[in-house]
Amino acid sequence: MGDEAALTTYRQVQVMNNLTNDFWNFPFLQINIASWLLCCVVSMYIIIRMYNSIPFALYVFFILAGADAASLIHMQFKLLSDPCIKSQELLNQLKQLPNGGTTWARAYTKSCSRYQVKIANGRFFDKRTSFVVWQFCVDRLVMCLIM
Repeated sequence: MGDEAALTTYRQVQVMNNLTNDFWNFPFLQINIASWLLCCVVSMYIIIRMYNSIPFALYVFFILAGADAASLIHMQFKLLSDPCIKSQELLNQLKQLPNGGTTWARAYTKSCSRYQVKIANGRFFDKRTSFVVWQFCVDRLVMCLIM
């Protein structure tokens, strides 16, 4: 009976998922991500290219801005992807209950979906998102340095 009570609270989490996705609706999240990426790429570019031509205080500012943008990419995206990973683990654990659990629990588990904070185009934050975004930033930095 305790497992069924925990299952019903997961439905409340799904309602919060819908509210989260409505709040981070297009284009708010995309603009936020684009600003983080732009800050990261521009800061790293200025740190690499203009270290001799700008004042030291401004150089330190760009180091701090680049470090902040990099930490935002790695930490914030990881925080946004954790619920997706945990909810998938929960659903897998519920499917492996002895004898499949009660009939109600099996039907309920089939109706539940993963918690996903959506980015756009059906994409969502998962385990690899921060590394993919970081690779994108490094690729753009290399492209700018080559030009």
